[in-house]
Amino acid sequence: IIFSSDNGGDLSKNNWPLRGSKYSDFEGGVRTAAFVSGGVLPGHLKGTINSKYMHITDWYRTLSELAGVSGNDDVRGIPAVDSLNMFVSM
Repeated sequence: IIFSSDNGGDLSKNNWPLRGSKYSDFEGGVRTAAFVSGGVLPGHLKGTINSKYMHITDWYRTLSELAGVSGNDDVRGIPAVDSLNMFVSM
């Protein structure tokens, strides 16, 4: 199970304690809540908190490698995958 919020709080609401909100480069516009759970989650990561930055494109390589398949798409004419396996960097 993966839950990931969209970017930042509502413009019309107070986003305290974070500065900024949607459409802002401040922390309130880019930091969101997310969690991952399930049987394929590596045991050493269960119950941990990670406050590193992750881009939505990083889900592709992370989930591919958790599933045991390559996160690379070596297909002629298609750009290389620009994604990181976030479980390796934790």
